[in-house]
Amino acid sequence: MNLLSNVLIEPNVLTPEALQELQEHARNSSTTDLSVFDPDKTNETGETSWIVDKDIRDTQIIEFGPLFPKIEDLFKNIVKHIINPFYGIEVSDSEVPQLLKYNVGGHYKPHIDGRSIWVAPNGDKIWRKSTDRDLSILILLNEGNGKDFSGGNFMFPELGIEIPPKPGTLVVFPSDQNYLHGVSPVKEIYNEVGRLSIVSWARVKGQKTKEEEDKELLEKYGVC
Repeated sequence: MNLLSNVLIEPNVLTPEALQELQEHARNSSTTDLSVFDPDKTNETGETSWIVDKDIRDTQIIEFGPLFPKIEDLFKNIVKHIINPFYGIEVSDSEVPQLLKYNVGGHYKPHIDGRSIWVAPNGDKIWRKSTDRDLSILILLNEGNGKDFSGGNFMFPELGIEIPPKPGTLVVFPSDQNYLHGVSPVKEIYNEVGRLSIVSWARVKGQKTKEEEDKELLEKYGVC
């Protein structure tokens, strides 16, 4: 299986005017630290749990505010005209997009978006759906390579790929265990806003939900 064939990279999904508007909005907005998935708590309780851990992820979120309707329309168009045709699927729904900011030192250690290892009562190790994410969606909003910032590359370490951010570039990939990914530390910033991106996650029609997978595990192992 060629895993790279399932990584969609599409340049220029945003106009220069839209990019400028988003960067100006980020420049004038406050931020909040983001959390990461907590597999230990999730496995312990059976409920998806999150925790702020800057050793794993040092990233801030910015509210879209008045720009949200434009972002919502953008994602609808991207799904309909780019993602669905590329994968030959139908996205059923998606999470609310997030506008993210990375300052100097900001990073996200390699991780998997939609699955984590679960140890069954008999010792079997299973890649179990940890949240209802089938596709991960990313839009890069400004430029690395020493222009707006240095460092901050988007990476698939197990696939040997690093993607230096370029404004308006769309990156989409499956949210499963085959696509370990992360963001390398931002080394320096040469603008006023840092490294910016938009992220979201989608469910695909016809793929099993977390609830359906959990039900199968309950029937097989007697636990969920």
